[in-house]
Amino acid sequence: MGDSAGGNLALTTTLALRDREHLSAVFPPFAASSASCCHVPDRFAASSASCCHVPDRLESPVLLRPHLPLPAGVVALSPWADLECLGQSWRTNAAFDYLLHDPDLTASQWYAPPAPQGPGLRHPLVSPKHAHFRDFPPLLLQVGESETLLSDALDVQSSAERHGVSVVLEVYADMPHVFQFFPYAHHSKAAVAAIGKFVGATHACAAAAAKNKVA
Repeated sequence: MGDSAGGNLALTTTLALRDREHLSAVFPPFAASSASCCHVPDRFAASSASCCHVPDRLESPVLLRPHLPLPAGVVALSPWADLECLGQSWRTNAAFDYLLHDPDLTASQWYAPPAPQGPGLRHPLVSPKHAHFRDFPPLLLQVGESETLLSDALDVQSSAERHGVSVVLEVYADMPHVFQFFPYAHHSKAAVAAIGKFVGATHACAAAAAKNKVA
């Protein structure tokens, strides 16, 4: 489960778990000299000599370990699924949502620099809008009708359904970005209750399937 950028990570982590046997070829362990320094824009750096720590070697991530199962279900609240921010709602809902659009995509490119430094913004493990969702667990998407990430949720729904995934999409009228965290928001309690119902149902199905497999 995750919201906003965390919704992106909930989707991409599950995709990575599904494809873990292929990921070591796509994202090999990182090696760097102790002198390596990552770029920090001048306006954010304490000095031009500021350097972030880069370890000598990053081991393969834990999500590549073969014994980790896929989750019983995935909940993504207002997921940021397109780091290029090309969805129509970035424009049509800009006046109604507090989430501001960065036209230069500065944060996106910090997260996923273009090749050869990084995978680029269209890689499916960066922008899951572009992912193939085959064999993906049941998915609950919640999004506000008035938020800038509405298009992202709709794109994920379309892609997941196209690949045969069981998807529940809930669009809440007049709600802004991640409204579930605002207890005074009109639909927040109903949305949280729907999350609990979905989690309970998916876990019950997974438990029953595991029991039948043992039997």
